[in-house]
Amino acid sequence: MARSVRMAYPRLARRLITQGRWGTLAQAGWRALGVKRGVRRGSPAGGPMLGTLFLTYRCNNDCFMCHTLEVAKERKGQGLKELDTAGLKTLIDGFAALGVPALSLTGGEPLIRPEVPELVAYARAKGLLVHLNTNGMLLDAKMAGRLVEAGIDSVNLSLDGANAETHDRLRRTKGGFSRVQSAVAHLRAARGRSSGPAVNLVSVISSENLPEVPAIVALARSWKADSLGFMPAQFFDLPSMKPLGDSGMTPQRLLELDLLLDGLRKDPLVESSGAYLDLFADCLSGKSSPLSCLVGYHSLTVDCFGNAYRCFPFGLMGVEPVPMAGLTLPQWWASEDAADLRRKAESCHACYWNCHTELNLLFQKKGAAA
Repeated sequence: MARSVRMAYPRLARRLITQGRWGTLAQAGWRALGVKRGVRRGSPAGGPMLGTLFLTYRCNNDCFMCHTLEVAKERKGQGLKELDTAGLKTLIDGFAALGVPALSLTGGEPLIRPEVPELVAYARAKGLLVHLNTNGMLLDAKMAGRLVEAGIDSVNLSLDGANAETHDRLRRTKGGFSRVQSAVAHLRAARGRSSGPAVNLVSVISSENLPEVPAIVALARSWKADSLGFMPAQFFDLPSMKPLGDSGMTPQRLLELDLLLDGLRKDPLVESSGAYLDLFADCLSGKSSPLSCLVGYHSLTVDCFGNAYRCFPFGLMGVEPVPMAGLTLPQWWASEDAADLRRKAESCHACYWNCHTELNLLFQKKGAAA
């Protein structure tokens, strides 16, 4: 039976119950109700559900669908310097003050910054759920131990091929595939028999790796990952953010995609919701999303230079950064700048990003989807 919601949500709730973190679970539920109320009335009824913090735009991969290296180069050319550890902790303070229950640490490759375990421990001490997105290149046994000791709740590792040739080609780096496999093993060994962190694999589907999707599922299962999520490759005309689709997705490939998605909808290892998987063909065909984007109600994205963004993809590509001008995150969330981004986001139908789209589906206005 196809899943109507992203399985990460109920699985996370079960982990929190197992760990006795009832306060965090209650806060997440309260925030969800606030997002629903805010969407109905057209202005936030509290803080967002998810905070995203770009720790750096620097990366040790050069993935075919990513723009962070270009953003890093551009910001360096502008003379901007990343916030130091204290500055990043100030942003974490802001997320906590805003009442955000969950914080995602991302990049670029966040583990390029050696203080990540320190930041994880700091955020956990503030009562936040903490998630890490990484390509796994720097996640050796020592780092896995430090992250587990710091209290990391979940880790997403990118896997874009069922073999080293495909994964390393799409990530444009040598040795990436074996590093991901090792990172999964290191995290599992470091956590032992404890309930966390969740070790998740995420695979970006494109015409380049579509035939390997069943083998990717089998591989994730053989590596004993806790879950496997999929998202469609997304290409945009910058800076307009007009969706371009995947030029390699021929009609035959789209038929192949439909058959593969049918299997993914029923596989218990796959955490993507059926409603999200249903949108993949439109994304890869270059069609605009049928959903209203409610990111301005459920998420807040901030980067390592103290800029806010409309959403994760805008942050990932460095499009239209909005300096917070010395405001705290609660002050900025209530500002006219934030309201302006919220209005712009609702009329945007450019992306199908997994974290935003799954929440958009959860909180979607009645009649918003085409």
